[in-house]
Amino acid sequence: MNCTLNKNQIRSTAGTITHEITEVTHPSKITSAAQFILEDPPSPYIKDNSSQPPLDVAKEHLPVTTKINGQPAKTLVDQQTAGADLISNKFCTLYNLPLYSLKNPIILQMTMKGSKGSISYYTKVNCEWLEWSEERILYVAALKDWDVILGSPELRHAKAVINMGTISITIQPPSQNRITLAL
Repeated sequence: MNCTLNKNQIRSTAGTITHEITEVTHPSKITSAAQFILEDPPSPYIKDNSSQPPLDVAKEHLPVTTKINGQPAKTLVDQQTAGADLISNKFCTLYNLPLYSLKNPIILQMTMKGSKGSISYYTKVNCEWLEWSEERILYVAALKDWDVILGSPELRHAKAVINMGTISITIQPPSQNRITLAL
């Protein structure tokens, strides 16, 4: 199969952006619930503030360490991120990852009403989970606390099992035994 690939490049101190014209199918919308809950001071409307249950925000996320093109990446496993896997624009800049321009921007819809962004670039990287490594397309977003968010596309592909009772994740890559990820 022959495919003609046209590229235009823009170079800057931030790195190289490559505009690629191909027939890759990209999602039209990506949704994500990946966000932190910050505990507010006790409410003045509650008479007895000691009865307000504390938030346990530390155990709400499932972080793992992966490697992106050989570089350690603080990665969030988030089954609520649907449509694509995400990578931080800062991580892309720091490690000079090649960026490819999308023909049409993708809407990134967050769980909070009115909270959304736009994704204009993607990158092709080698993603390593312990002994398993594969090439993935990650969409570039302004992520605050994570280098990478692996959402439902990668989790389905890796046959991930998330056990919230034991706070553990296992994956079973194609043609391999099940692997337990360290959290």
